[in-house]
Amino acid sequence: MGADVSTMLDAALKYAAQGRRVFPLQWAVDGKCSCQKRSNCGSPAKHPKTDNGLTDATLDATKIRGWWGEHPQANVGLLMGDGLIAIDIDPDKGGSDSIANLGELPDTVTSLTGGGGRHFIYHTDQDYKNTSGVVGPGIDVRSAGGYIVAPPSLHVSGRQYEWEIGHGPGDMRAAPLPDAFKSLMQNGQRAPAPEVGEIIPDGERNGTLASIAGTLRRRGLGETEIAAALLEVNANRCDPPLPDPEVQAIAASVARYPAGKTEAPTPRAPTPTLAPLLGDVLAYIRQYVVLSDAQADAITLWVAHTHALDAAESTPYLAITSAEKRSGKTLLLEVLQLIVARPWFTGRVTPAALYRRIDKECPTLLLDESD
Repeated sequence: MGADVSTMLDAALKYAAQGRRVFPLQWAVDGKCSCQKRSNCGSPAKHPKTDNGLTDATLDATKIRGWWGEHPQANVGLLMGDGLIAIDIDPDKGGSDSIANLGELPDTVTSLTGGGGRHFIYHTDQDYKNTSGVVGPGIDVRSAGGYIVAPPSLHVSGRQYEWEIGHGPGDMRAAPLPDAFKSLMQNGQRAPAPEVGEIIPDGERNGTLASIAGTLRRRGLGETEIAAALLEVNANRCDPPLPDPEVQAIAASVARYPAGKTEAPTPRAPTPTLAPLLGDVLAYIRQYVVLSDAQADAITLWVAHTHALDAAESTPYLAITSAEKRSGKTLLLEVLQLIVARPWFTGRVTPAALYRRIDKECPTLLLDESD
């Protein structure tokens, strides 16, 4: 995720390698949405392409390749939650003034949206309610059950979503969610829910159904009863209706909370994962050497292994071979020299010198042009 990407597929795979679930979105075609509504779409080039929407979000590289293999121009939806929250600032709706009123905020991972706004991405140990304009004019919150349109997706304006220079995921870690936002979002969560309209338009369906589900759960209803009510509202008021599995997923998510409670239970800390680090290593190698997916994965895992030799019972050796001259073998070794543990890049070496060096340093031996 820290390296430049040239295609939507590259980006989606990068995010997934870092442990962030992705799914395809509709895309822009001649300034209109690729969906059937075209110019009448209420969320052009931003809503899910898959049948089950954000509930289809995955880390599965095979599924991701299948989606973008069929629709290579599809925008990239990046699921929030699991320790991340996005604050979406829309200047056209007063977001710039709202954010300025909060004073100085810490630098964090920031995306420049195709519509002229910004996505500030923060780390949080708590999930918050997804809201639009509740925290402040022009400020949307995307937490668990929400998503953002991620770079390098294309806006209907023709502008591309980009990571702000020096503020991309490869440049810095997401800062902790500032207290100023926590206070506003907690206040927003306690605000009375608006009356449900006769028509629930695209862009408000998930949030409205989740709000209804929360009301029903506080009154003691279970998942089956909540799902039945949501499916009825979805069929009669949502335009267009959400797929039934997505509605049922909302009911299941809300039903996890204790009946009668208005707050979420104490969240568990995100499960530590090596995926982000491995994704960065893979991306770094691929900046310099052209490899197949299988080759890149094997080399990345081998690099990681060199840093964990003490925990291993056996150690594989990595043989870089090619019948073609000038195919990048030496270049790959030079790249590996920068990222393996205790590198020793050499040509031919005598057994005596090898044994002395191994006994003293336990290096990662990188032999060039060696049989």
